[in-house]
Amino acid sequence: PPRRELERALKHFRHSLDASGGKGGHQKWTGPDQRAFILPTRDPVSPGVFKTFLHHVGIDKATYVRKFDLISELASSRYGGMAGFS
Repeated sequence: PPRRELERALKHFRHSLDASGGKGGHQKWTGPDQRAFILPTRDPVSPGVFKTFLHHVGIDKATYVRKFDLISELASSRYGGMAGFS
C-alpha cells in the first residue's frame, strides 16, 4: 500500500509521529502503549513492512482491507472526491 495510507492507519490506531523522528529515510511513530513503529519514507511500502505493520497493530490483511477501504471511501466523499487526501 502507499505510505500515506499506512500513515492514516497509524493515526486511526492512535499513533503519533514522534518528534525525535527516525533516522535517514524513516519516520518513528509511537502508539498509546509506547511501542514504536518505524515507517520508511519510500513509497509504496514493501510487503515486509506491511506485514510488520499488521502484526504491530494486531489485525489481519482482510480486516485491514475491509476497514481502510471504508475509511478511504469516507475521506473521499468528505473531501469532495479527493481520494489521496490525508
